[in-house]
Amino acid sequence: LFQNPNPFIQIGGLSLLFISGFGLLGVGWQWLQAQRAVRENITAQETLEAKQQTRREHHTQRKNRTQKEREQAQLHKDKEAQQRTAKHQQELEAQREEVAKQSAKTAFHIAETNRLVALSDGERLAEFRRLILQRGTTLLSETEIPQGTLFTFEEANTQGVALWIHQKRRCEYSDLEVLTPYANASAPLRCWIIAFEGFSPEVVTAVRHTPVTLIDPHLLANWALSNL
Repeated sequence: LFQNPNPFIQIGGLSLLFISGFGLLGVGWQWLQAQRAVRENITAQETLEAKQQTRREHHTQRKNRTQKEREQAQLHKDKEAQQRTAKHQQELEAQREEVAKQSAKTAFHIAETNRLVALSDGERLAEFRRLILQRGTTLLSETEIPQGTLFTFEEANTQGVALWIHQKRRCEYSDLEVLTPYANASAPLRCWIIAFEGFSPEVVTAVRHTPVTLIDPHLLANWALSNL
């Protein structure tokens, strides 16, 4: 083409060459644009899939977390229910033990009271001495008087006097008068009257608001119970 002496042919050839070059450049540009579009589509699709995968993972994590929280909450409820049941069982067992203990105490008290009542007067007096010594009481003296036996004693650093009623009779007001000087002293002593057959209504009324304690077999049985 360039060896052709005809200038018009040379110019035409060059024009065709330039046109062909520009055409190829256009085709190449379009191809590049298409490739870029493809890559962008792939990138967009990958990004979309990654986002969807992330959302699926987040959803799965939330679901698993919710399920775990529900399971933990249920375990907590079950544990609390078990603790309440165990506590209730312990309370019932403690109540049964307390009832059994009280029943045993009541049975012992009844048996001890009946045992004391069945004793002779001398045996009762010996039992009284034994019980007050078990209480930590110190007997200081014993004196026989018409109404019975008069004891002086010391208990918890306090001195007192006790009248034992003999001959299986109840305590009358005249017996109470034996302790009146001690009860009405400027420094009143602790006073006991022990009578297995009980006390007259006058005695029960008179000892109110005084330092006199009336002791019968039931109270002595309580002393024996407290020493167990």
